[in-house]
Amino acid sequence: MAGSFLWLNSSTKSLSISTLSAMNHDEAFSGKISALRALMISKELGALVLRRNPNLAWVISGRAHVPTTIDAACFDLVITEDSVFAV
Repeated sequence: MAGSFLWLNSSTKSLSISTLSAMNHDEAFSGKISALRALMISKELGALVLRRNPNLAWVISGRAHVPTTIDAACFDLVITEDSVFAV
């Protein structure tokens, strides 16, 4: 299903970060992107869009600087097979 999207929400528990906690920020980000790309392959997705604050905070190991009471962040992270875009 190329071109399909999977929207992750706070109940998504399929990705573990326990092995990423000891890595530096660049290694952790790369590891998380690799895990998301593996999920994309398993779901036959052409792209993945992260929009919610908790998901963006997890993948960038930080905050999106938007109050946690607001569901959508100030940017989306679009992940494809070979690129990552912030829009």
